[in-house]
Amino acid sequence: MEKDNSIFRMLSQHDPSEFRLMVDSGAWQAYNNGTKVDIDKYCDFIQTIPSEWETQVVQLDVIADPVKTYDNWQYMMDRGINTIPVFTRGTSLNYLDQFYEHSDIVLFGGMVKGGKSLAYLKWLLQNNQERPTHWLGVTNMDFIRYYKPASVDSSYSNMARVYGRLSYYQGNGKFKIMDSKDFITKPPRSYFDTFSYMGYSTEQIMSLASNEAWHGNPREFIESGRADDGVVKSGERGVADLLCRAAHVYRQFVVEANIGTRIFHANTTANSMIPLFYVHDRFHKSGHVDQIAQQVQKSKNNASSDQRHSTLKMDSRV
Repeated sequence: MEKDNSIFRMLSQHDPSEFRLMVDSGAWQAYNNGTKVDIDKYCDFIQTIPSEWETQVVQLDVIADPVKTYDNWQYMMDRGINTIPVFTRGTSLNYLDQFYEHSDIVLFGGMVKGGKSLAYLKWLLQNNQERPTHWLGVTNMDFIRYYKPASVDSSYSNMARVYGRLSYYQGNGKFKIMDSKDFITKPPRSYFDTFSYMGYSTEQIMSLASNEAWHGNPREFIESGRADDGVVKSGERGVADLLCRAAHVYRQFVVEANIGTRIFHANTTANSMIPLFYVHDRFHKSGHVDQIAQQVQKSKNNASSDQRHSTLKMDSRV
């Protein structure tokens, strides 16, 4: 595994308090590509990460091979790597106690592929005694609301760039999926409301009627200042990618404020991480993060008040 200096340079430009880093080996991509990850190169790479960065390291797992996955965890521990163990499909439940003796959190893997993944996850959680977990590649909001994992991760913020589809946040953890065909005619009002609330202009929103907006990276759009100024140039590229990432970062803030679950966004290049940092900073500067926290607190206060009044009424009837 070669060190991507462009990512390190980009992260070094930010205050370490501005980001939380989870480093993964790329085992899932290697499995799909028919390649292997060199465990020693992975360990060497990890040891180059600055100690002041808040970093969680995922062990090198092997898809569908719990024995090799366990051996890799032991090997990385022996090399002095403070790594989070992966409980992959097929691992005996007996290993959970051992994992938690060495780590505050265990990653549950093997759930991205297959129709019975959520049933498997439910079974795991029922046997885990409510200990902290991270779910690899699973962001099912019904499960998150019920089980409240410590964290999850997803690559869906890349949807516009990879699949040419844009997801916009509708609240309650839910997204609506759209593609370029939806912009041939005027898109639904809720779409305008969502991105207008985030500070994007009508001109930028309607630029998705252009084919170019669905291709390319928004880096030049951001660095030119046009993203901030609410304008687009003819043939602007990367707008869909930027808005899709904004929607997923917005959900990240809402879910963490309401439930406490952290959502990590899976990315592999500096170009894909730059728009994530941009929308993250934009939410903070605009005051949206504070507004979300205030709205959540208000809702909790109202719920507490409703419960208190209900209790008083019940007492008065007794």
